[in-house]
Amino acid sequence: VYGNVGFMGLPLVMSVLGEGAVPYCAMGIAVFNVANWTHGVTVMGQKGSLRRAVLNPGVIGFAIAMALFVGGVALPGPVRSAVEYISGLNTPLAMVVIGGQMAGADLAATFRAGRLYGAAALKLVVMPLVTIVALFPLGLDPMMYLTLVILAVHGHPSHGSPVGPNGVLSV
Repeated sequence: VYGNVGFMGLPLVMSVLGEGAVPYCAMGIAVFNVANWTHGVTVMGQKGSLRRAVLNPGVIGFAIAMALFVGGVALPGPVRSAVEYISGLNTPLAMVVIGGQMAGADLAATFRAGRLYGAAALKLVVMPLVTIVALFPLGLDPMMYLTLVILAVHGHPSHGSPVGPNGVLSV
């Protein structure tokens, strides 16, 4: 159900729209991660436990990050540097993981599988158009609109562009 908007979504948005889109991207990723960590935990076997769905590492991390952000708390120099170094690995690590997945794939069999062409058309044409049309009437700021379109199209395994390791499309 969930792709990985942070793994490739953030680098993609930054490369297409620049640094100005990062706040919108961060908001989109935050909403996505809270949904992923609450609904995902529930679906993956923690049914019936609202406490487990809400008190998990993803939601707790998000709450701490929001408190730091809203409170205007700056991280100490060494901690900030460590976070910046780790965030700088986002794009290169995504490329390594995707490259590793592709290295183990039987590409010839993939191109012979006729029904994958229908899935690709749905993923690359139909879903992006549906997303664009659904968001257009909301009259969003153009930067926000484009950021949300890229994240929405990218973030779901049945949509637009490559996803991280947990966003495998099954046909």
